[in-house]
Amino acid sequence: MSTQRAGVTRIKRKTVKPTNVKITDTYMEYQLGQARVKITFEPPPKYYVIEPTLSEDSKKLFQQILEELYLSLTYEEAQDPEKIMSHAERIAAVLKGLSIFRKEKDAFRYLLLREIQGYGVLDVLFRDPYVEEISIEGPNIPVAIIHKEVPGARWIDTNITFRDDDELNAYLTWISQKVGVVPSTAFPIVEYALPEGHRVIVFYGREVTGRGPGMTVRKFPEEPFTAPKLLSYGTMSPLMMAYLWLFVENKAFMFIIGEMASGKTTTLQSLLTLVPVDAKIVTIEDTPELRLPHTHWQPLYTRTSFAVSEQSTKTEIGLMQLLKASLRTRADYVIVGEARGAEVQYLVQAAAMGQGSMSTFHAGSAQEALVRLRSPPLNVQESFLALIWAIVLMRRVLSPQGRWVRRAVRIWEIVASETGVEPMEMFQWDPATDTFMPDDPEEVIRRSFRLKMLAEIRGWSEDDLYWELKTRMDFLQRLLEEGIVSFEVASRRIIDFYMRRAKEKRS
Repeated sequence: MSTQRAGVTRIKRKTVKPTNVKITDTYMEYQLGQARVKITFEPPPKYYVIEPTLSEDSKKLFQQILEELYLSLTYEEAQDPEKIMSHAERIAAVLKGLSIFRKEKDAFRYLLLREIQGYGVLDVLFRDPYVEEISIEGPNIPVAIIHKEVPGARWIDTNITFRDDDELNAYLTWISQKVGVVPSTAFPIVEYALPEGHRVIVFYGREVTGRGPGMTVRKFPEEPFTAPKLLSYGTMSPLMMAYLWLFVENKAFMFIIGEMASGKTTTLQSLLTLVPVDAKIVTIEDTPELRLPHTHWQPLYTRTSFAVSEQSTKTEIGLMQLLKASLRTRADYVIVGEARGAEVQYLVQAAAMGQGSMSTFHAGSAQEALVRLRSPPLNVQESFLALIWAIVLMRRVLSPQGRWVRRAVRIWEIVASETGVEPMEMFQWDPATDTFMPDDPEEVIRRSFRLKMLAEIRGWSEDDLYWELKTRMDFLQRLLEEGIVSFEVASRRIIDFYMRRAKEKRS
């Protein structure tokens, strides 16, 4: 791979549906377009990328063609594979290499599109829908991935490595330029989202790292998660989702907690698809991740300044400013992608004003979350903690079948007592059976303080409350049984659910 790279494109590189999938006791193999992937299961597992290759005679010609294309292609031409190949063939003719080019045209096509429209040597990792995260820790260290289909594995080494700091720094600069960001020794840490929504953090050079340049990518699924899709993964039960749906619909204040990569944002995304269709929603994030089907959805994003100036902080816009501004938008829901600091005060104010509020939060239990919320720099007062309806704990765990899965392992309600607010457990995951308890709507209603409070607010009898909970649970179960998990179809069915309910209330 050349250390001299150019070309800035904002083409969205789509994942590819694996074909010819073969799974045995010792390996998994599948095709991704012209590339092939093989994963060996023997510990430690390894992920092998097998791509079309060029002969030694063709490699020099390839680099010459690629450099000329970077200089000559317009942005519009770079979008069209056929125009790329047409230009490449003309360049090959000028370089007296037309016969070589035509002889290995398929390999030239694959590699040129990989470099111009894709992500170079890591392109297969970006296009593989089974790969959830990508990690580079330095040169001569295998690039590692998290693969959702490999049982019992955490990070898996690939057969991809970078030779030295120069090659790796060149790659990190090139990939960052796709979104107009340039890491440097002055700004060695940069964070951004790629056109597909993947979250990236880059460590440039050796300014802050001991092993050399690095990068971590958290891939974002092309299709947003919905409530039934989350259920299809077994992340929670339809009863748990129906229970949380009632909270979401009635503008509750909730936190989704857990460790990194435990599924917090995915769960938040799924729950937000259950918000009433006519609601106005403001989402506030550092990196765009949430995508909603609602007409009146206003996504807000923070802005970081990379200017070398004492005045640079004046151009930055943080979570605190966006949250403060959101309180003036008359939104029904104010959602923060991840709450970390004093901005939580404004989220609490939104809840106190009657707006639905939700956020993700790093904590290992409801008790730990409450301690963090009480402590500096968050400093949430005890009276405001009583506004929290529920806390959902997400974890990445081993299933009884030996597969790493994400589960809502606990759900607590937050109730006030004479000594302050305390968590009361409502749901629990059983690791032995991979099931959730309780599984009876009547038992949930019997135990839930918040559902009884909701029934009182809505003027529901106990029978009404049971019917509301059971109706939503049965609806979600039907969607699951019918295999309706896609964002478009599931969103349409949820909208239809709300429209039917509105008609029933009018009649």
